[in-house]
Amino acid sequence: MTDKTAEPDLIPPLVFTVAITGHRAIPDEQRDALRAAIANLLKVAKGAVTDSATEWPDAERERQFRFVSALAEGADRIAWDAASADPAWQREAVLPFAREDYAQTFDDPARIAVVDQAIVAGVPVLQLADWRWQATGEDGAPDNAFDQMWQARRYRTLGQILVRRADLLIAVWRGKPAAGVGGTADVVAETGAEGVPTIWIDPDDLRIRSIVPQPGTSRRQMIDDASDLTSDGAARAIEAAAHSVMLGGNDASAEAIRRFSSRERVREWRIGKRQVEPGTTSVLYASTIGLLSRGTYKPQVRLLRKPAARNRSLAARVKNWLTLPSLFVLSMPDWPDDKYSAAPAPVEDAPRGNTSREAIVAATASDAAIAPYFGFADKVGTRLGHLYRSSYIAIFSLSAMAIFIAALSLIFRNWTLIAAIGELATLSIALFIWMRVSEKTAPLRGLAVHRRWLDARFVAEMLRGAKALSWIGFSGRSSAPSWGDADESDRSEHAWSPRFANAVSTLPHVPNERLTPDRLATIGTALKGVVVGQKDYHAKNAERLQNVHKSLDKLGQRFIALSIIFVLALVVLYGLSYIPRFPFISERVLSVAGIVAAFFGSVSPAIAAAAAGIRYHGDYERFAR
Repeated sequence: MTDKTAEPDLIPPLVFTVAITGHRAIPDEQRDALRAAIANLLKVAKGAVTDSATEWPDAERERQFRFVSALAEGADRIAWDAASADPAWQREAVLPFAREDYAQTFDDPARIAVVDQAIVAGVPVLQLADWRWQATGEDGAPDNAFDQMWQARRYRTLGQILVRRADLLIAVWRGKPAAGVGGTADVVAETGAEGVPTIWIDPDDLRIRSIVPQPGTSRRQMIDDASDLTSDGAARAIEAAAHSVMLGGNDASAEAIRRFSSRERVREWRIGKRQVEPGTTSVLYASTIGLLSRGTYKPQVRLLRKPAARNRSLAARVKNWLTLPSLFVLSMPDWPDDKYSAAPAPVEDAPRGNTSREAIVAATASDAAIAPYFGFADKVGTRLGHLYRSSYIAIFSLSAMAIFIAALSLIFRNWTLIAAIGELATLSIALFIWMRVSEKTAPLRGLAVHRRWLDARFVAEMLRGAKALSWIGFSGRSSAPSWGDADESDRSEHAWSPRFANAVSTLPHVPNERLTPDRLATIGTALKGVVVGQKDYHAKNAERLQNVHKSLDKLGQRFIALSIIFVLALVVLYGLSYIPRFPFISERVLSVAGIVAAFFGSVSPAIAAAAAGIRYHGDYERFAR
């Protein structure tokens, strides 16, 4: 049963993105030199990313180079022209306002034509068109305080999107504080918080310096202390940026990625002639939850199922036909996309939004590049979670069973050898399971199921958020400090999962849309669907886990009480045997009572200990909270 679900290439392409921020006022005599300097930086950065990975998986990853600009006058336009000279750079634009409002911020509104040209050329252009000021001053800027505040907020949002999407930021900056909210200095400060390497170009003398995170951290100090964080030239920033987009890092990370992408299994099982659905044979955990959750969980357990053959070649069909069916398969059906669950209900604070399914599909289409990776990681995490939880339930249950078999020898004394063999076999199975699911253990190579489960779940949950962020153009790398330099200070496999999730999160282009209030309302409805779906799931799961916790607690208490009752009964019988009024309490009665008390006095605490171990190891109450 080694058939693997047909999945897309699970090694994401290497997307390297450069963003530009800078002043609008650039001296005319410096423009050509600045354009040439930026073109050279893009060439060097592309070469560094192309040449820096010679081993798997990075050596095999498709390279995609992207350039993001707000297309403002000055530095943005100069850099845009520099990127246009090399067709390898896929250009994207993010506008802080709708195109018509953005034109009013230009010295010459006719220069907005560059935006129109980009739209006609099919370049993705995201317009933050959720507000339009009503009154403007003589310079085209809003003269209402609220409008001014909104304009400043949108400039800041623009800077955050640029930093979020960038692996390397080019800042054409004179090194002075921002003249207003969302200025170049604010964007550079944002890169410090997010750990994005920055190339600082002074537009007056064209001096180029690197600003990179401090060693051992994914972040850096605020730009006020830039003197200790800069070095002449762009080499350090380009090197740091190229390093940040690599997946391998070290041999352990590369092996973990290889396992996840090529050896993890999400088996699909044939339910009918044409119907298949994912499932797992690790049903012990689900069955335990089903028995102890007091009716709040009913696992779908299929009997005698074979894996579906994806490869329709004759050899694959024969192999699948010869494969023995699995006795139990826990069904893991493909849930409908949770963003549609609240589609019929409007968002309370945005009633204008179109909440039809078609509108939601259109408004959230940008997550398509992430969805296959999310679905695979989610299924792998679910399967490994079932496997790990089933394993420790099996270990505790087998340990209790071993004591039960040993105690049987007290009753059936002629079967002592058989009981010993049974106990040995039971304990051996428990030890085998323990060693197989653990980390590397001699003489068996452990499968590290717990670590693999947490890694897959980490990827899935990061991508769940990345899907929603992609709807508004915020897809990109997280600044999670756990991955900044983890592969340098900790030669561990655990560094791979955040890097992998970050690599997938960068795949979507900016949405080629106008984020109008109506469209944001539709996105809000989709997001509400995700939140409501997650809330309902966690509410039901919390009730289920609380019931399991209470059931295991009562089970342990009752078996402890049962052992106390039998032992206490034996003590009472012994006491009564010394009283002449109870002559029927003979030596034979005491012997039988002693055997029964010894049996239940050992088996009942063992079952109670197994229940306590499952309850403690599962930590159901804490997970419910």
